[in-house]
Amino acid sequence: MKNNATQKMKLPAVPVPDMSNLTKEQLKAEIEKGFADTAAGRVTPAAEVFAELRGKDTQ
Repeated sequence: MKNNATQKMKLPAVPVPDMSNLTKEQLKAEIEKGFADTAAGRVTPAAEVFAELRGKDTQ
Protein backbone atom coordinates (compact mmCIF):
# COMPACT_ATOMS: atom_id res chain seq x y z
CA MET A 1 0.00 0.00 0.00
CA LYS A 2 1.38 3.39 -1.00
CA ASN A 3 1.03 6.54 1.07
CA ASN A 4 0.72 9.53 -1.27
CA ALA A 5 0.28 12.06 1.54
CA THR A 6 2.65 14.99 1.37
CA GLN A 7 4.45 15.74 4.59
CA LYS A 8 5.32 19.32 5.41
CA MET A 9 8.42 20.02 7.43
CA LYS A 10 9.66 23.28 8.85
CA LEU A 11 13.28 23.87 9.64
CA PRO A 12 14.25 26.29 12.39
CA ALA A 13 14.96 29.85 11.26
CA VAL A 14 18.32 29.66 13.01
CA PRO A 15 20.52 26.60 13.50
CA VAL A 16 19.73 24.59 16.63
CA PRO A 17 22.84 24.38 18.81
CA ASP A 18 24.27 21.00 19.78
CA MET A 19 23.56 21.06 23.50
CA SER A 20 26.40 18.63 24.22
CA ASN A 21 28.94 21.22 23.04
CA LEU A 22 27.62 24.22 24.97
CA THR A 23 29.32 25.78 27.95
CA LYS A 24 27.32 26.17 31.15
CA GLU A 25 26.75 29.86 30.31
CA GLN A 26 25.62 29.08 26.75
CA LEU A 27 23.22 26.40 27.99
CA LYS A 28 21.75 28.82 30.51
CA ALA A 29 21.28 31.41 27.73
CA GLU A 30 19.44 28.85 25.55
CA ILE A 31 17.16 27.92 28.45
CA GLU A 32 16.44 31.61 29.08
CA LYS A 33 15.48 32.00 25.39
CA GLY A 34 12.99 29.18 25.84
CA PHE A 35 11.50 30.84 28.91
CA ALA A 36 11.23 34.13 27.00
CA ASP A 37 9.45 32.40 24.10
CA THR A 38 6.96 30.85 26.52
CA ALA A 39 6.34 34.15 28.30
CA ALA A 40 5.76 35.88 24.94
CA GLY A 41 3.27 33.24 23.85
CA ARG A 42 5.48 31.75 21.14
CA VAL A 43 4.34 28.21 21.88
CA THR A 44 2.50 25.39 20.14
CA PRO A 45 0.09 23.19 22.10
CA ALA A 46 1.40 19.63 22.51
CA ALA A 47 -1.80 18.16 21.03
CA GLU A 48 -1.18 20.17 17.85
CA VAL A 49 2.43 19.02 17.62
CA PHE A 50 1.51 15.35 18.09
CA ALA A 51 -1.36 15.61 15.60
CA GLU A 52 1.01 17.11 13.04
CA LEU A 53 3.51 14.31 13.66
CA ARG A 54 0.71 11.81 13.05
CA GLY A 55 -0.33 13.64 9.89
CA LYS A 56 -3.69 14.86 11.14
CA ASP A 57 -5.10 18.36 10.62
CA THR A 58 -6.02 20.02 13.93
CA GLN A 59 -7.58 23.19 12.52
